[in-house]
Amino acid sequence: MTIALVLGAGRGTRLGRGTPKALRLLAGKPLLHYSLATLETCPAVDAVIVVVPKDKVEQIRGATAGMALRKISAVIAGGVRRQDSVRIALAACPAGTEWVAIHDAARPFASADLFSRTIERARQTGGAIAALPVSDTIKRVQDHRILETLPRRDLWQAQTPQVFRPSELRAALALCAESGWEVTDDALAMELAGHTVVVEESDSTNFKISTPADWARAERQLAGRP
Repeated sequence: MTIALVLGAGRGTRLGRGTPKALRLLAGKPLLHYSLATLETCPAVDAVIVVVPKDKVEQIRGATAGMALRKISAVIAGGVRRQDSVRIALAACPAGTEWVAIHDAARPFASADLFSRTIERARQTGGAIAALPVSDTIKRVQDHRILETLPRRDLWQAQTPQVFRPSELRAALALCAESGWEVTDDALAMELAGHTVVVEESDSTNFKISTPADWARAERQLAGRP
């Protein structure tokens, strides 16, 4: 069984509005709707657990109930940090869960094909993430001074979904908690625990909405404008 963990517990403060990001309306629909609708059509995913702010659980349960989404098995409250939310979601996975695909609700345009390809890559290798090759020249900078230019051919921009065995990810997150490590994505937790993680190539449409400019880009994308 493969379960998608859709993370929508962030408040989205950089967007400058009071409503949690996952509930904000994008082209008339809650941002969360887009990922859930895609997962509903993805044959590689058997069920979905949605992680949201504690004070919005009942509201989102009601909202998703009206979306005719049969794969949603639970809507649960997340934690303070991303890694806390993932840990809580892992505890909610039923026995028999072989793989989890962690995805940010703030990436509404991940395709069913990308989910399927990343899950298959993980099955072949033990762990995989969607990622995008870096096209710009990247400089490492300190106090506005360039320290080095990094080889672009070796650099990828991490995205979601990120797919792992739940037992291994659970142990990796426990190690991070014991060591006081804060991780920015699940792949980093797995790397710190000594696991090999591979990439499945994504595309530029699978961007994360964090700022008003990102939101405007998403509106343009839905409208079919450049």
